[in-house]
Amino acid sequence: MNDGKQTRDLGRREHARGTAGGVAIILQDVRYPAVDWSCGGFSLDNVAGEYQEGDEIDGILEIDGTRADGPFRAEIVRIEPSGLLAAKFRELGSSEYIELSLRVKEPAG
Repeated sequence: MNDGKQTRDLGRREHARGTAGGVAIILQDVRYPAVDWSCGGFSLDNVAGEYQEGDEIDGILEIDGTRADGPFRAEIVRIEPSGLLAAKFRELGSSEYIELSLRVKEPAG
């Protein structure tokens, strides 16, 4: 049964990643559905704009159609030739952190 939570192999990751729908990132008034996400960061496809690894970006987190009360700040940690952008949260509200953590199940073990 899929309850909307996702479990993935952590590998080198600090946080388990989720891939279930319902999480989006708004950058410069453009909404991007998250490819994957965690309490630590997110990745997006086909992001418009000139971004480079190391850039800090401000945006709004949207969960199940509801926008967060305040912005987040993240650092771009990877940009792939395919257009995938991965970022690590630097500042994220506590309620948004909790909401994301409730959407991901930690792997057993």
